[in-house]
Amino acid sequence: LIEQTILNDKFLMDEPIYKMLNNTFLGLENGEFSSLFSSMIIESLDKNTNSNTLLKNSNFYFKFNNILNFIFNLPTISELKSLITNNTDLEQTQNNIQNTIIPFLDHYFVFFDNKTISFLLKKMNSNLFALCLQPHALADFILRLYKVEQLDTNIKILTLSCLFTLIIKFNYIFEEYYETLYISLFIPDILESEYNTRLLKILYLSLKPANVSKAVVSSFIKKLARLSLKSNSLVCLKILTFIEHMMHYHNKCLVMLHRKRNIN
Repeated sequence: LIEQTILNDKFLMDEPIYKMLNNTFLGLENGEFSSLFSSMIIESLDKNTNSNTLLKNSNFYFKFNNILNFIFNLPTISELKSLITNNTDLEQTQNNIQNTIIPFLDHYFVFFDNKTISFLLKKMNSNLFALCLQPHALADFILRLYKVEQLDTNIKILTLSCLFTLIIKFNYIFEEYYETLYISLFIPDILESEYNTRLLKILYLSLKPANVSKAVVSSFIKKLARLSLKSNSLVCLKILTFIEHMMHYHNKCLVMLHRKRNIN
């Protein structure tokens, strides 16, 4: 049924994809599910053709688009658990989902437009991480995507949001997290983007804990204060509110505003 869905010109949107999961994922050996989809893509690929030629190939386009639709219509983890009550079968299903999605994203994300990437990252944050048996496996894709210079600033913020979710909800260890956050503030007009509030929320939640050092917090405060001088009034107000909260949670940073000096 899934194979017919992929090969059809149109995705079967009239039937929720999770109704087909029980007959599709279960009973497949490890890697079998991945090969089912990857073979359909690979057979349409010609290594000698460039991406523009590839996207003009209707056969490839429909298969590619249908696999994306499949990813976008995956069930939530709660729906999956209600459908598959056996823990062993559930883990096998999650493993099959992971083994299908990660190779596909790693090899073909270069064909995604900004709208598709944006939707995909939102899907990761809301659902996709929980569906994978090992959500950390998606971290490499997210970091590689973040380093693509041509990406829109909104997508940069969404990748940071996914990274933050991995760290907070799934205990992913990323030693360069604060450095990555700080460097993101050097991206031109990032605070003028559509998701500037989301970025400031990520910064707020990341810097709020008491175990974050004064040096780290103060460096972010100084950088944001400089950016506020070049921002519009609404963004400036958000930044000043952010700085006020940081001063409240980290009293040692108050010396940045006022430092008593000995006149003598």
